[in-house]
Amino acid sequence: KEYKYYYILVIMFGVQKQIMMVYGPWVLIDLLSKKADTIAMLAIIGGLIGIFFIPALGRWMDRFGIKTMLYADALSFITVYLIYGTLSAGYNEGWLSRAGWPVMLAYLIFVLDRMSTQMGLVRTVYLRTIAVKSSDITPTLSFGLSLDHVVSIICAALGGIIWGTWGPQYIFFLAASLSLVNLYVAFKVELP
Repeated sequence: KEYKYYYILVIMFGVQKQIMMVYGPWVLIDLLSKKADTIAMLAIIGGLIGIFFIPALGRWMDRFGIKTMLYADALSFITVYLIYGTLSAGYNEGWLSRAGWPVMLAYLIFVLDRMSTQMGLVRTVYLRTIAVKSSDITPTLSFGLSLDHVVSIICAALGGIIWGTWGPQYIFFLAASLSLVNLYVAFKVELP
């Protein structure tokens, strides 16, 4: 129970990871008819930015603290998924163009979504900070990874049903809503 907030964050990341890895690219593929070369180029751009983002993330944790970075992590997911949902609704319902700035915004959100996965460093440092014993860290990380995978698999199936039945935007709006749990955890966390 000492690690309950860490486990909640990991479970929520399982949801967010599935949305990012499957449904984010699917917006570009299915709704905007982009091909593998576009996805690969955006992934490369995200990787290059990540080279500079990870060290900056470490500096921000030192400067602002883990609690503030947990807030930033939650707000980044909420913002990204609200924008993804709005873009998906616009593309799907025809009130947003499938060319020009709406597509550039989708590219930007795709790259930002990739950056948000690197915020996992904050969760790991949080766990290390609250660990009762250093020997708890490895099993807690392992169990957290298992929870992450189970939730990801469940979300894959549910996301497909939501996409096909109600529309792609609802997957992202649901993910943004669920990311409010991250915000709650950031509020509740007390660091030693």
